[in-house]
Amino acid sequence: MSNYEELLLKIYDFQKETTDELSKIAIILAKQEANLDEHMKRTEVSEKRLELVENHVMFMNSIVKILASIGGVALFILTILQFFHH
Repeated sequence: MSNYEELLLKIYDFQKETTDELSKIAIILAKQEANLDEHMKRTEVSEKRLELVENHVMFMNSIVKILASIGGVALFILTILQFFHH
């Protein structure tokens, strides 16, 4: 076998190894893409659920503020009534 043929065989072997590695990388990439798609779906669901929780918290904050305001007004009225009652 000539040096030229040996060189061609080495080039062919290297090209085959490189192609095999690229195929493995392509498989890994496909798996990662599938994992990313699943993660994006879970994230979207979580964001929707979080939005519901945030809305509930805002509603409860509003209720507490309203109740505190009503309590403040009631306390004020009660204080005035007690002041004039004595």
